[in-house]
Amino acid sequence: MPNRNLSGRLIPGFPVFPLDCLSWLLEVNELMEAFENVLDGVGMVDSVVDDGNDRVVVRTVSTKGEAKKAQRLLVQEIADMGRATFPKDWVNVDDRFGPTLVGAFLDDRLVGAALVGPAQEYSAALAATCRGVWPSRLLDDALYLVGTEIAETPGIAVVPDHRAEGIGLRLKRYCDLWAAQHGAYLMFSRPTNKAACRLNEKAGHKVLEGDVSFVTQIVDAQDRPLTGVVRIDPACDGSFQAFRQLTVADGLMWRFRVGQYPAVSQVDGTGDDHAVRIDPGHIAWYEWDRSGLVRSVLAPAPRLEHDVSMGLRRVSMES
Repeated sequence: MPNRNLSGRLIPGFPVFPLDCLSWLLEVNELMEAFENVLDGVGMVDSVVDDGNDRVVVRTVSTKGEAKKAQRLLVQEIADMGRATFPKDWVNVDDRFGPTLVGAFLDDRLVGAALVGPAQEYSAALAATCRGVWPSRLLDDALYLVGTEIAETPGIAVVPDHRAEGIGLRLKRYCDLWAAQHGAYLMFSRPTNKAACRLNEKAGHKVLEGDVSFVTQIVDAQDRPLTGVVRIDPACDGSFQAFRQLTVADGLMWRFRVGQYPAVSQVDGTGDDHAVRIDPGHIAWYEWDRSGLVRSVLAPAPRLEHDVSMGLRRVSMES
């Protein structure tokens, strides 16, 4: 059975594995279980975003006036939000997987806002990093996957008078749930201060420490690498320092995995929660289980520039 992307086209340069009848039936069974999981809401994202304050309602904006107020709040409170891609028609009336403004309303008054949608910043960074390195058709398929299965939250803002009331966390969780319901597998964020980092951590996201780099790689259903590791320096535009898996992987589609380089691990026996060990020889790949708990898997950092067996050049991990 050849590997295909979400549009049904063959994935160029990807290996084709012969399957016997038994393994084919097992894969079909896995696919059906994954489909049932989606219908039943099984996954890591908590569908409960209400903190008990029924006066605050979190939802997508429904009018052009609400959209203007939400965009104005985001631009005023967050640096660099002026370059974000906002909905062209202000309101996502078709409820499609596109840039969408979310508002938190207290007695019909906007007290918080967020922007959620496809990972356009990461898509641009991936294109800039891999153009001329990956075959063009492979890059096109990767960008198609990003545009349909990876979401980002460029910014969340709360009016000053209502901060520290849990509104930002409700907006964050709403964005995660919205993305999962629209088929997104991963969520990327770029927290700009310590408060934003704490917000992401409370919502179950992994926030990278210090100056480590955000890395991604495309793998197959057996977690075998299909491309080299892409490293995006945190100082560059399009870099992300927070991410999480939103839904349970179906086990059949090729997908992105996310991690950090170099790996950072706790120093055992120190009694200091902030004592960490930098491991420049390994990548820490992150994955979430169904309950939402995150764990890291260490893997040697690749050093080869070219993998002849797959015909794909790797992005160098050299500092």
